[in-house]
Amino acid sequence: MNRFVLFAGQDYYPLGGTEDIKGSFETFEAAKAFAEPLGEDWWHVLDLLSGETIEGKGKYDR
Repeated sequence: MNRFVLFAGQDYYPLGGTEDIKGSFETFEAAKAFAEPLGEDWWHVLDLLSGETIEGKGKYDR
C-alpha cells in the first residue's frame, strides 16, 4: 500500500471525498511531481501514516 494520496480538482467543480483522488504514491516527491503538471486549481497530498495533509496548492495551501 502506498503512503501518499493525491487529491486534486477545480474550484468550480468540486466533487469531494474519494472522487477527488488522482492517485497514490510511494513517496511525497512522486505525488507532488504528478500533481504539478495536472493544471488543477488545487491539490493536496495526504500522508496515510500520519493522517496529515502535508502539502497543497490552492484555497487551503499548507
